[in-house]
Amino acid sequence: MPEYYEPDIETLDALYRLYHKTLEDLAVWDFACRPKCSDCCTCNVTLTSLESAFLFQGLDLEARKGLARAIAGNFPEKRFIPKLTLNGFAACCVKGQDVPPEENDPSWGRCPLLREGLCSVYSLRPFGCRSM
Repeated sequence: MPEYYEPDIETLDALYRLYHKTLEDLAVWDFACRPKCSDCCTCNVTLTSLESAFLFQGLDLEARKGLARAIAGNFPEKRFIPKLTLNGFAACCVKGQDVPPEENDPSWGRCPLLREGLCSVYSLRPFGCRSM
């Protein structure tokens, strides 16, 4: 992992902590999702390269190898591949442009990181998963 990610990873971790504290302070933790509820955990979740670096830095070498095997061995052929980056999406919104339509079907498959209905990288999961 490039060293230049370190300050950004620390910032991302601080943002995640702030997000969770805000939810706690607002008492909005009554989610429909509970342990072993993995209905939203599809192969179509996206993450930024920084979130990927955050996830990988939180794993030891064996866990990283296991993660790579899980993704390679369980990733379905058909999956959501965004036409725009998050920055591209934001740029369209700022300019008042329509975002191009994209195909995203949850039936394409489960998240390759689920183990017996639980997220195997829960504490390191990207914001797309945290916000469910």
